Amino acid sequence: MEKIIDEGFVISEMNYWRTPSIGISVFVDDKDEESLFIGSRNIEKNLPVNMDTMFCIASCSKAMTATLIGCLVSEGLLDFDRPVTEYAPECQLWDPVASSMFTLRDMLCHRTGFGAHDAIWPCRDGRQAMAERLKYIEPAGMFRQKVLYSNVIYAMAGYVAEAVTGTPWDKLMAEYLFKPLGMTRTNCSANILKEDRNHADPYYMIDGQPKKVPIWNVDQCGPAASVNSTHRDMIRWLRFNCGRGVTQSGKRLLAREIFDEIHAPQMPYVDGGTVYGDYYWADAYCMGWRKGSYKGRPYQKHSGKIEGYSTFQMYLPDERIGLFISANMHSPTEPLFMTLT
Repeated sequence: MEKIIDEGFVISEMNYWRTPSIGISVFVDDKDEESLFIGSRNIEKNLPVNMDTMFCIASCSKAMTATLIGCLVSEGLLDFDRPVTEYAPECQLWDPVASSMFTLRDMLCHRTGFGAHDAIWPCRDGRQAMAERLKYIEPAGMFRQKVLYSNVIYAMAGYVAEAVTGTPWDKLMAEYLFKPLGMTRTNCSANILKEDRNHADPYYMIDGQPKKVPIWNVDQCGPAASVNSTHRDMIRWLRFNCGRGVTQSGKRLLAREIFDEIHAPQMPYVDGGTVYGDYYWADAYCMGWRKGSYKGRPYQKHSGKIEGYSTFQMYLPDERIGLFISANMHSPTEPLFMTLT
């Protein structure tokens, strides 16, 4: 098989951006698969990275939460377009009119108008308390006017799933996604990540040097950002998406029309997207995915970034190509990932 990944180029980029490690895994259809790992998951101990090293995937978690919601829609427990208050009456917005109308579709494509409000993250009172306080927070924009990215609202989408099933979000993720997909080293707990013997330590650039920082517990906003995974498991996840909701063993986890709805453009970016030469980065938000195209070839992608970790997932549905990149550095990895892809 001809090499897919240019190791020399990756090393030069890693050295330029001074990231402790980079992992790249790519597959083409059901045959060719290649991975490359360079650098250390722990600089001080010079520990290597491999297919089973665990990283926090941060906002790449959103696509998984959207898929979980899709599974519950397939079962008739939820509906993308019913008011959220029918499932969780305590989950309301500042504007009572918007509260009576906003849906899971609005939540999953970031068009509630709520915005960031990320200072809420450190709260340890639980997602129900967060839902009850939501209505006291003034929105950053207008309802259904444009994409206003919100981790808090994604946490609330997970809370709605909990409300209708009576089961914690992390257990739902394991039941509906991780176990059927064979993602044996994927979980939703910062404590599991900390205790794992093969986890990547997080680093931050401080005074021009990568410095190890504590693993941040974001379990409160778990549906937005707390999934931890490995390259081996993320390849399984991306193959499932290339298969339009069917596992490698042939089991369909959610209805095809529901899968397609999750991956369809829901809210265009008001500026029409961002163009980098032939690389059209993104022109619309779907549900947990961003849609774009490269030289006319459509793709779905999402990045993840949280203190000490950066990840990138992407797949081209028509070509059945999947890509996952990881780095145990918070910044500046966005230009690095754009260069590598």
